[in-house]
Amino acid sequence: MKNVSMTLYGIPNCDTVKKSRLWFTEHGLDYQFHDFKKQGVPTEHLPDWMNALGWHKLVNRQGTTWRKLEADVQAAVKDDASASALMQSQPSVIKRPVVEWRSAGHTQLSVGYAPDQWQTWLDAEHKVELTDRDLAEICQPTRENRTNLYADLRRPGPELTLRA
Repeated sequence: MKNVSMTLYGIPNCDTVKKSRLWFTEHGLDYQFHDFKKQGVPTEHLPDWMNALGWHKLVNRQGTTWRKLEADVQAAVKDDASASALMQSQPSVIKRPVVEWRSAGHTQLSVGYAPDQWQTWLDAEHKVELTDRDLAEICQPTRENRTNLYADLRRPGPELTLRA
């Protein structure tokens, strides 16, 4: 897909990450994989993730890593700074995968296995946008445009979105 880049952050042996990678592959999507164990937590992205999602969503308090932490360490995680420090020192405490979907100059994020969300983003990439000029040609088609338009309308294709 043009102008779309995706990065899937996680740990390769995590079942949820494996399932997510399989979903991306089955849908023919190219993506970068960032291994928290080998490459660490991308500290330059962490503040953006916390601003967009909140640290509560990123810290997996149901996982084994969290449960193995001492109670005082768990209790100390109470804001962005303490959560960030924990996620950087214990990457396995991050709920996985974190997916960055970059398109049209902005980034969308998801955490965990979220195929419905990814499908929504994928569908949005396949929409055809019509300009005012396109609409003028459709509304006042010439013989050639009319023939092409009728052929196009009969052919199954992407959803149309009108833009001014």
